[in-house]
Amino acid sequence: MLASTGASDSAILNGTLHHIGVATPNALLDAKEWQLTLGLTVVSDLIYDPIHKVRVLFLSDGKKNGTLIELVEPASEDSPVGAFLKTKNRFYHVCYEVDDLEGTLQHVRAVGALVLEQPMSAVAYAGRRIAWCCTRAGNFVELLERGVPSRESGDPRPAVP
Repeated sequence: MLASTGASDSAILNGTLHHIGVATPNALLDAKEWQLTLGLTVVSDLIYDPIHKVRVLFLSDGKKNGTLIELVEPASEDSPVGAFLKTKNRFYHVCYEVDDLEGTLQHVRAVGALVLEQPMSAVAYAGRRIAWCCTRAGNFVELLERGVPSRESGDPRPAVP
């Protein structure tokens, strides 16, 4: 067991695990495997995100407050996810939903994580803001701002839970 570092009051630990991102060359095809193998249900449309050059699809076990699986497929040849898939790794990222996005970013910087993108509205969350960071161990973490989605994007779809 690892010794505690006193980080229990850190901003990230006040967040909740929202989803686990899994890279895939084909989200719709992969979703069928998740459904067959684990009984998960598709809970979103296939969503195109032009900023990150990906398409995403969310799956759920149907439990209240359960963790979602986000299948992430490259939408273009120059998508960062396409390059990631070439490593043969499928685990892509974890996403934490946090109350204070700026405070969490300040914390992750203070402990040596690299902030990859500043907060921006996200298509998959109807305008809720996200930011990306990479831990010192090389793990990608998406931070999702908790709260009511912004409608600045003009997207009429409901936000992914």
